[in-house]
Amino acid sequence: MSENIETETPATTTFEIKLIESVYEKRNDIISRASKEAKHILQNAEQECLQIKKQAHERAAQTQELTTQALRDRIIGEAALEGKRILIQEREKALSLLYQRVRDRLQEIAEHKIESLNFNHILTKLIIEAMFAITGNTFIAYTNARDRVYLENNLTQITKQVEPKLGHIILQIHNKPIATMGGVVVQNQEGTKIFYNTLESRLETTRKRSEAVVAKILGVL
Repeated sequence: MSENIETETPATTTFEIKLIESVYEKRNDIISRASKEAKHILQNAEQECLQIKKQAHERAAQTQELTTQALRDRIIGEAALEGKRILIQEREKALSLLYQRVRDRLQEIAEHKIESLNFNHILTKLIIEAMFAITGNTFIAYTNARDRVYLENNLTQITKQVEPKLGHIILQIHNKPIATMGGVVVQNQEGTKIFYNTLESRLETTRKRSEAVVAKILGVL
């Protein structure tokens, strides 16, 4: 019985050793291939990571550039608007100052304070211009109390200047004065046509034209 055991033991051990060696070799081979595969995966992962970082940096740079450009455009836009606002404000100041100076000058002229200018001649031209603009044969003129005296005293002279073009006319000076520094408001008998030819209305028309010219010069139109 002992002999049988002694005979089988070496054979079994050799087989097991070979089996273990085979498994070990297989294990080493698997580990080696796994190590190589892991190394390859790691390298690919590192490359992918670098690529992702590069793309992220590029996108960040692009975003930063777009943000900077947007900020620059906004600042330039705001500056342009502010510049335009200042130009408009200065234009208004200049025109208001000019308007007031001209108004003061016209007031002096209407009150006969400037000897070199005869406002009565100007007044005559204003009323004749208004009648020519309206046309017809019967007119009613409104003016202030001071100018009314002159017009009533010179009706014949005024109508003679108009009749060659309009024929025989009737010109009435309304007895109710209007608030104006000078000039006239003329209407036909029916009141369907009215022509404002006061100094204020002429000045306002001139101012509107001046605003357009000044605005064009300043580049705000």
